[in-house]
Amino acid sequence: MSAELVMQPGRQFASAGDFFSECPPYSIGIEVVDAPPQVIQQPNGPYAIIDHHSGVVRRVTQAACEQAWGLVGLGLVDQFSGPDGDYHPTVYARDPDQDTNLAYHIVNRAWVVPQLTAHEVERIEELVHVEGMLDRFGGVPPGRITPKVRKMMERIAWIFDAYSDYRSSGELYRNDPEAHVTIMREGSRRIRQHVNGHGRSRPLDTRYNTVGQQGGCALIERVGAEALLGACSDGFLAVIVWQPRADGNHQYTYYRRSALVPFRLDELYAACNAEEDCPPGRGHGGSDNIGGSPIELGSTIPPERLLRILAQNPRILAHRTPDAGTAPNSQ
Repeated sequence: MSAELVMQPGRQFASAGDFFSECPPYSIGIEVVDAPPQVIQQPNGPYAIIDHHSGVVRRVTQAACEQAWGLVGLGLVDQFSGPDGDYHPTVYARDPDQDTNLAYHIVNRAWVVPQLTAHEVERIEELVHVEGMLDRFGGVPPGRITPKVRKMMERIAWIFDAYSDYRSSGELYRNDPEAHVTIMREGSRRIRQHVNGHGRSRPLDTRYNTVGQQGGCALIERVGAEALLGACSDGFLAVIVWQPRADGNHQYTYYRRSALVPFRLDELYAACNAEEDCPPGRGHGGSDNIGGSPIELGSTIPPERLLRILAQNPRILAHRTPDAGTAPNSQ
C-alpha cells in the first residue's frame, strides 16, 4: 500500500500524451509533465498529472501539495487501486523540492489518511496550506508575515532541511536520481514526525550578499536557504538569486514580487537563451513571476555578464506591453 517513486532529474514529458504512452497505468506525474493538472481514465487505467506551471496562472493555481491533498480527499486511493485492490501507483518527479516532496508524501501515504486523528489532519492541512502558498509565491508570502505563518515557515524549514542543504551544497545539480530519492525520503520522514506532533523548527536563514543592481533589479548571492525572502524583506521587488555550481556553471532564480513590477521575465528568458543558444524547452524559463536557469546543466553566464544583459536589453526592465507573450515553462 505505497507508491513507487521514480526520480528523473532534468526530465520533462513534452505532453500529456507522451506521459500516457511512456508510463504504465496508475502513474502520477508531479511537476514533470508539460501539461495542465488533470486526472484521466485511459483504456488501460488511470493517470494523474499534478502541476501548476504549464498552461495555468501559477499564483492562482493550487501548488502540487494542495492538488495532491485534494485528490486524496476525492478518492485517489480507490481510483488508483488496481484490479487486485492494491494501491500502488508509480510517481514520477524530477526535482525533490519542498512542494514536490510534500505532494509525493501525500500520494505515497494516501491510504493512511483515514486513520489519522483530528489533530494530525489539522497539522498536515496547515502544512499543505502554508507550503502551497509559499510555493505559489516563490517562497515569499504576499503581504505581512504573521507570527503564526512565520512559525509554520520555521517548521517547514526544519522539515525540508535536507533539501536546503542539498541545494546549497550544489549536490542537487549533479542530477543523481538515487540522491534525489534519498532527499525525498528524508523529507517524508520529517513530515511524518511533524504530523505526529514530534516535529521541530529552525530559524529562517535569510542571509545573502548583494552582487550588483541594474534598474531596480538586485542580483544577490544565496548564502542562507531563505535568501530570496531576505532580499524581499529588505525592499527589493525584482531579484535574481545566484548560486555557483560545482561543475563551474551557475544556477539562477529569477523573481519579481508581482506583475506590476517592471521586470519582464519572458524577455530575460529570451535574452539568456539567445546568449547560450539553448534548445527549445531546455533553457531559461518559468512563469511570468518566477523562473530560473536550466536545472540540468545550469548556465554558463557569469553574474557580471548577466548584469550586462540586463543593461543591454531595456525591455527586460520595462513594463509589459499589451502584445507581450508568455515564456515556456521549464522550472
